[in-house]
Amino acid sequence: MLDNLKLIQLGLTFSDSNGNLLDFGTKNTYIWKFSFSDFDIENDPHNQDSTDMLCLQGIDLKHNCYHEVNSRHFSELMVRSGLVFNNSVIWVSFHDAYDFAYLMKILMRKNLPNTLEGFLFHLKLIF
Repeated sequence: MLDNLKLIQLGLTFSDSNGNLLDFGTKNTYIWKFSFSDFDIENDPHNQDSTDMLCLQGIDLKHNCYHEVNSRHFSELMVRSGLVFNNSVIWVSFHDAYDFAYLMKILMRKNLPNTLEGFLFHLKLIF
């Protein structure tokens, strides 16, 4: 089912091994939210409750189609960043399998593996 759905939004927060948010040498800490342009609310399948919740939070899904991040470009930058395919980075997720599956899908640029073994292999390889 996830192969038919598109990632709408992704949040990333970086911390050290003690849970302290990273400041990258500044006086600020950083939490990033990415909205993707790939999702078209008029044409793409979606969960109405989920999109309604995003709209109630102020997300303009029609605006995203034209003014937000392309997932292909995002995945290229993620791979180059060293955050994925890196055993020294520990990933923590809110919705676990779903979060990783959506991110795997845009990083792999193809459908997800159709077996649990295949999914876990790619999950371990990427994250």
